[in-house]
Amino acid sequence: MREDRPLTDSACGYCGVGCGLTVHVQDNGIVKVTSAHDDPVAHGTLCIKGRFGRQYVQNRG
Repeated sequence: MREDRPLTDSACGYCGVGCGLTVHVQDNGIVKVTSAHDDPVAHGTLCIKGRFGRQYVQNRG
């Protein structure tokens, strides 16, 4: 894992649970979404929408 990528903390908006997300950005695009193991809601595990839904956020067309 590259640690020099900018990271942004956020909350998942796909449902009402409110899992904490860390968004990994490279070359002006989202490359990975993770959750901290100490997150009180997600406990480091995200559902498929939270983990792979970044294509929706980046949709440019």
